[in-house]
Amino acid sequence: MRVYDPANTAIPGSPSLYYINPIGIQSITLSVVELGSSTVLTSDTLQAFSANIKLQPQAEFAPPINFPMVQGIGFVTGFYRNPQPAIQGSVFNDVVAAGSLQPGIFKY
Repeated sequence: MRVYDPANTAIPGSPSLYYINPIGIQSITLSVVELGSSTVLTSDTLQAFSANIKLQPQAEFAPPINFPMVQGIGFVTGFYRNPQPAIQGSVFNDVVAAGSLQPGIFKY
């Protein structure tokens, strides 16, 4: 979803001067059921353009989900470790279903 500025008729083709991507649109949300109001976000493997982000229910628990992040990333991957996944969509895909190709490995 994009919001465009009115067309600039002084330029051939009347392009927009700029566009913005509105904030708050959650096309897909990767989470786990165990996370709540006491969730702790930590990071490790900090590099110039990347980091590993970890979410854990409380500081003393092992992180059930990790997100390797890279500047300019086009797709986000979440690595789950024994939690109950909570994958939700709110734009055009309000149903997210799991499929399994091998025992213990799921794709959504």
